[in-house]
Amino acid sequence: MAPSGPDRIHSLGVRQKTERSYGPAKKDAAFVQPDTSRECVCPTKPLSKVSGKVGNAIGLMACLFFFAAGQAFVPMLGIENDEALFANPLFYHGPALYSVPGSGIPLMVITYIGALKTWIYAPVFRIFGTGVWQLREPAVLAGAVSVWLFFLLLRRVAGMRAAVIGACLLAADSDYLLTVCYDWGPVALQHLLVVGGLLLALRFCQTGQELALGGAFSYSA
Repeated sequence: MAPSGPDRIHSLGVRQKTERSYGPAKKDAAFVQPDTSRECVCPTKPLSKVSGKVGNAIGLMACLFFFAAGQAFVPMLGIENDEALFANPLFYHGPALYSVPGSGIPLMVITYIGALKTWIYAPVFRIFGTGVWQLREPAVLAGAVSVWLFFLLLRRVAGMRAAVIGACLLAADSDYLLTVCYDWGPVALQHLLVVGGLLLALRFCQTGQELALGGAFSYSA
């Protein structure tokens, strides 16, 4: 109910006195949003991209570094039994678990190791003879090639920068170097074939080449 008479005059007087002291009162207090147009946005410097030629050169240098570092470890330790297990069928025709009947060509050295390494080393021993260097040098070379294949794999998956970083890290990994150099079991060939198979499988997914798919399955087998 609106005031009337003296009460109305009194309320008007109080309102006028309040406005003179504090200013007119606002009926609707609008929500004022902060002005973000003037905020300082710090410019980010774009990361420099690694060019193709420079990246390939770094990847090749990583492979050469791996191969050169392996030369220091080749003559340090004696030959371990598992390291020379593949050579049994080359000097003794009996120890091969499975072989081609009538020819003596080994197929399986033991139940879980095939004779691929035996086939590869047969011409090596025939040409260069037997010894520590003849035994371990091909394994170090296979490790260097696997570093390069790993570089190519990362370049296809994540770009040149990731390929350079990954190849350098793998080439500088002492565990990987020693495992490949003292190849107890076909570890060097295993790494080489697995990375090569992944690279060919990825190439098939990207290009659809059926030959790459066949090579991937051949490497994996």
